[in-house]
Amino acid sequence: MNSVILLLLVFVLDFLLIVLKDLLPRRPELRLILMSATLNAELFSSYFGGAPMIHIPVRFSFKTLFVPTCVSGFTYPVRTHFLEDILEFTGHRLTPYNQIDDYGQEKSWKMQKQALSKRKSQIASVVEDAVEAADLRNYSSRTRDSLSCWNPDSIGFNLIENVLCHICQKERPGAVLVFMTGWDDINALKEQLQANPLLGDPSKVLLLACHGSMASSEQVQNAIDYLKVIGAFDQNEELTILGKHLSMLPVEPKLGKMLIFGAIFNCLDPILTIVSGLSVRDPFLTPFDKKDLAESAKLQFSCRDYSDHLALVRAYEGWREAERDRAGYDYCWKNFLSAQTLKAIDSLRRQFVNLLKDTGLVDENMTLCNKWSRDENLVRAVICAGLYPGVSSVVNKEKSISLKTMEDGQVMLYSSSVNGKEAKIPFPWLVFNEKVKVNSVFLRDSTAISDSTLLLFGGSLQQGGLDGHLKMLGGYLEFFMNRDLASTYLSLKNELESLIHSKLQNPRMDIQTSEELLSAIRLLVTEDPCSGRFVYGRQELKSKKAKMMLSSASMSNGGGNGGDNPKNQLQTLLTRAGHDNPSYKTKQIKNSLFRSTVEFNGMQFVGQPCANKKLAEKDAAEEALNWLTGGASTDSRDQQDVDPMSILTKAPRRRRHSHRRRN
Repeated sequence: MNSVILLLLVFVLDFLLIVLKDLLPRRPELRLILMSATLNAELFSSYFGGAPMIHIPVRFSFKTLFVPTCVSGFTYPVRTHFLEDILEFTGHRLTPYNQIDDYGQEKSWKMQKQALSKRKSQIASVVEDAVEAADLRNYSSRTRDSLSCWNPDSIGFNLIENVLCHICQKERPGAVLVFMTGWDDINALKEQLQANPLLGDPSKVLLLACHGSMASSEQVQNAIDYLKVIGAFDQNEELTILGKHLSMLPVEPKLGKMLIFGAIFNCLDPILTIVSGLSVRDPFLTPFDKKDLAESAKLQFSCRDYSDHLALVRAYEGWREAERDRAGYDYCWKNFLSAQTLKAIDSLRRQFVNLLKDTGLVDENMTLCNKWSRDENLVRAVICAGLYPGVSSVVNKEKSISLKTMEDGQVMLYSSSVNGKEAKIPFPWLVFNEKVKVNSVFLRDSTAISDSTLLLFGGSLQQGGLDGHLKMLGGYLEFFMNRDLASTYLSLKNELESLIHSKLQNPRMDIQTSEELLSAIRLLVTEDPCSGRFVYGRQELKSKKAKMMLSSASMSNGGGNGGDNPKNQLQTLLTRAGHDNPSYKTKQIKNSLFRSTVEFNGMQFVGQPCANKKLAEKDAAEEALNWLTGGASTDSRDQQDVDPMSILTKAPRRRRHSHRRRN
């Protein structure tokens, strides 16, 4: 291929390079030779799997020649259509607003017309001039009216969807390339097209999202680390038995894992709905002028169970029941739901069932697969298994809720989430599927879970350095509890993982033979009071052992000369517990007073304002000691500033594996 630079100027050939890369491993007899004087040879070599490079020094001079005409017949004819042509033959209608769904003429949203302003905007003037200059006498009134709403700065996905539907229905079979400005737009358009009954049918249309740039080494490593965390890779980066099953499911690994666990624990029906709903666009509509009504309609599906995913299940089940009575569209209209998306979810559910049957995890007896589908706590556990490590801590303050994740620190709930309307969330954790970043990081959808659910269905557990100390996510999540209780959780976790492994190796195995284990797990995830008592370490450190350590630390230092110094007591206690020495940060505040912050093991405690730095550090150390031993806080200020629960979930700022990064 001569002159690669010229070829890359053509988008189609860029796409062909992507296809060619996938084709070469299947057709080893093909040989690809790229020649150019200016291309990035290293980039192309890495793109094609480390292809060899040959550098030939320049020996001849070049002269630039201009060819005034193209060779006849060199290019293929291209049909050119203007916007008015597209609107005319597709029947698509432009509106002043970005409507998500088309409800037809009888039930179209009654948009409020904008009042005429004295000063027209620049965009409106451009559109008006363009419409007046164009000769639209041969076009229908519908097309002319739509053009008056045209926004020249953007083309909506709905218009692209209508054009593709028209091509599929009217044109001969073939390939259609749609070029977008970035990967986010590509994925967003693909999700919308998958929800279309025609374009989302894999038996008729194959949707492929392609990108011209290869993944960076950091992205590849992040993907490998993620697959290790969810159990699809072992430490040698080889597929586990779970990974082999996930490779057979054409969905994201986390959604595939959720499907597999739903089949194993016989609560498949709601999990099918959740996975299908997360694979397409959100079925809950939010019209521009009816946002409050739409959010109220969504909240009625929540039933105050603090889960967007369970709300989706109820909305789908209500639609399916309405469909039996031939009232599906009325149901969607009343509850601000997308009928197209719900139909796409229904179609995906059937496809996922067939895929699970191919793996052997599901047989023809669907009744057995749904034995525990009404157990919402077990469904939460399966959701946790799939969405982990997407975990956020929950700290209920007096007037607000504090949410923090390992990667982002402080996060917020999306306005459309059912949890976003709650003043309190009586669970210590949220698991989420998607985050979006605007000015802050928002969790788009979430489900509240208990400590027991996270311990049993989250990631792998490791024994910590103290009795009753369990760690997860490399030590970022820490749990402190009674030693016997910690041993019970470890034992149950190991038995549960062994049962899942055996089931995946032998899909026909009946897990009801382990009824005692399953009953114990269901009891734990159901009866957990959701107090977050294991999260922050107060239970174990309140024990007599900790107080004895503190007392011995005081005695070993003697009385008088620093024996009762809180700094010495704190350092001795931490040293015996296997932690690093605490560090102090002292700042001068107003009125010549000083305030100190002591930090250890990722935790920070703020003392009272004092007259000098030495007293400020002692006060901060005393504050930490009172917290560790379960005593009353010496800080009479607003607890929102020094709430230990909030402090312990503070976003890590240092190296990932540092003790200061732990929650």
